[in-house]
Amino acid sequence: MEKPYKKCSLLFLLLLISIIIVPYIVRAYEDHSRATDIFFRGNDLYGQGRYKDAILAYEEILSMGVSSGNLYYNLGNAYFKEGELGKALLNYERAMRLIPRDADLRMNIRLIDNKYFEERRSPFFSIDEIAIIGGFFFLLLSIAGILHVVFPRTQKRLKWPIRIITILFFIALGIFAFKFYNEETLCKGIIIACEGAIARYEPSIYGVKAFELREGEKVVILEEYSGWMKVKKIDGLLGWVEGDDLERL
Repeated sequence: MEKPYKKCSLLFLLLLISIIIVPYIVRAYEDHSRATDIFFRGNDLYGQGRYKDAILAYEEILSMGVSSGNLYYNLGNAYFKEGELGKALLNYERAMRLIPRDADLRMNIRLIDNKYFEERRSPFFSIDEIAIIGGFFFLLLSIAGILHVVFPRTQKRLKWPIRIITILFFIALGIFAFKFYNEETLCKGIIIACEGAIARYEPSIYGVKAFELREGEKVVILEEYSGWMKVKKIDGLLGWVEGDDLERL
C-alpha cells in the first residue's frame, strides 16, 4: 500500500509544475489571440488603402515575437504599395523561408525581379520541411535496420530498399546542410535605402566610391565595422555600405 506522504509529494510536485507552466501557456495563448486580432485589423486597414497603418499593425505583431509566412507576405505587400521596394523584398524574402511554395508570393517576387532585377532562385522547400523529410528517411532506415537484424530471413529482401533509403537520406542531409549554411550561416541583407546605396572601398564617407547598389538588391554581409558593413554582390564585387542603408534578412 502506498504511503500517504508519497501521494502528497506527488500532488505537491504536480501542483508546483502547474504553477510554473500554466502562466506561460496562458500568456502564450493571450499573445497569440492578441496577435491574431491585430493581424486581421492590419488586413482591414490594408483593404481600406491605409497602408502605413497596416504596416504599423504588422510590425507590432513582429515586436511581440510572433512571426509567420503570411505576416511577412502581407507586410511586404503593404510596403510595396507604399513604394518602399527594398522593405517589400526584404519581407518577401523572409516569407519565402517559411512558405516557399506560396503561388502569390512567388509571383510577386517574379514580377519585381522581371522589372528591376535579374530573376532570383526561389526555394521549393523550406529548411524545416527538408529536416522533416530527412527525419522521415532516417526513421525508415532505422525500421529497416531493425527488421534486418531481428528477422534474418528478410535480409535479402531488404538489401536494396535499405540502399535506396540510405542514398535518399544522405541526399536530404546534404540539401539540408547546404540550405542551413545558405540561410542560417551565410548572413544576407537587402538594400532598403529608397535611393539605393553607395559602396565604398573603405568604411568611411570619404572612401572612394566602388559601385552603386539599387534599392531591393540582395547582398552577402561579410563584416561589420563602426556602423558600416562590408558586402558582396552576386557578381563578386566587394564594398563597404552604411549600416542604415540595408537590413539583415
